[in-house]
Amino acid sequence: MAVSPDGVLDPEYYRTIVDHILKACLPPEDYEPEAERIIVREIIVKVLLNDVLPRITQPWFIHKAILDLMGPQIYKSQPATPAPTSHPFSFHNIIVIILSALQSFSGMCLAVIHAYKQAITTIKLVQQSPPRNAPSTTSTSSNPSSFSTAASGVPTQLPYPTLPPNSAELTDHDYTAPLIALFSEIICATDRFTSSVLFITLSMLAACFTSFLDKLLPHMLFNFLSPAFVFNITRTGKRTLFPNGYPGPPPIDPSPEEQAEMRARLLAWRGKGGVALVLPLLLGPDPSLTIRQALEPLSNAQCNRHLIVFFLDRILIGLFPELGGEAASS
Repeated sequence: MAVSPDGVLDPEYYRTIVDHILKACLPPEDYEPEAERIIVREIIVKVLLNDVLPRITQPWFIHKAILDLMGPQIYKSQPATPAPTSHPFSFHNIIVIILSALQSFSGMCLAVIHAYKQAITTIKLVQQSPPRNAPSTTSTSSNPSSFSTAASGVPTQLPYPTLPPNSAELTDHDYTAPLIALFSEIICATDRFTSSVLFITLSMLAACFTSFLDKLLPHMLFNFLSPAFVFNITRTGKRTLFPNGYPGPPPIDPSPEEQAEMRARLLAWRGKGGVALVLPLLLGPDPSLTIRQALEPLSNAQCNRHLIVFFLDRILIGLFPELGGEAASS
């Protein structure tokens, strides 16, 4: 079992996982030497179990990561501005105002033109991209279920007798529905009328463009997960988890007062610009209460450890479906 009920991680489970990943990623000549493979495996397992997972499942680390993603915020009250001094109205001021308005208008037009060209290019690429099958189809076909085991005597041509060869291309996977449902559940949108109407409208719009969104989201994901992005994520994670380098002195955990301050900053976040205008519609008249309710399930480190293990298992089974078959057979 990957994790015990009290949140203790099983090293043997992760040794098996890492060994399978090394076998799939390394060439045969690099995987064959047993001593070197065991050394690499134990280093990865030690870093994962002793340094990474116990730290990223701490509630204060989650609060800090969210604050870092949202960027710096200014919480100081603005000083009272003195009364503006009266300046004589002149032709020079008129010229400055006109030029400033023209500059703002031209900048806005350039931004709109750039966004339009980018949208047209993206739509063309998405329409020309080949359809991709849903992960569930691959997992279902690779993992034999109990029903198929019990009905082993039934001929194999019975399960899908009427589906044409290209039926997977004609199926709408509706990738946006789980994302909308997840976000709605996190902020408890059903408890407020305005947010419920917004999410219902968003769901209706997503349903109207399901075929296009089912191509757009995988296209964005495949372009987003570039080698440069993975490298930046790895470098940022290393700096966050090991600010003093690895191996090196372990970073000092924040004190309870600092943890409470980070949580208070997160609850007091209101965004800026357009986000500050939309936030009350999504989170209600008291955004702090909604944010507190969203953070409450992540306030226990043991529960977070179970949650991160579930995420890891789902990602690994999606990348290596044979691991699910081996786990089911064992």
